Amino acid sequence: MIAVPKKQQPLRYVSTLETLYIVKGSGLETLQHWMGSLSLLRELVIYNCTGLTSLPEEICSLNKLKTLYFCDYPFLQERYNMITGEDQAKIAHISDVHFQIDRYMRWKVERLFDAD
Repeated sequence: MIAVPKKQQPLRYVSTLETLYIVKGSGLETLQHWMGSLSLLRELVIYNCTGLTSLPEEICSLNKLKTLYFCDYPFLQERYNMITGEDQAKIAHISDVHFQIDRYMRWKVERLFDAD
């Protein structure tokens, strides 16, 4: 696991990344536009990022993205709801979208931090 400094964008050059966990990003309001360059990304987990209010348009270009967890964000759940959400088109191509964290995902995330 790595911590990414606010002013650096080292992940934008890692086009082979398949899984990305964004955890404890309290100052994070949106994800960076370079996310669209993560063309092999298959799983994106966003957990405990209390300031997050939106996803970048570039998430639409992540054709291999199959699993997305927005863990416990009522605002994002409303905004990206697959039926009524104003921005649902951004994630319509993602087959497995979760707005609530389940036991398995909580275990996976907590295990990441126990490994430190």
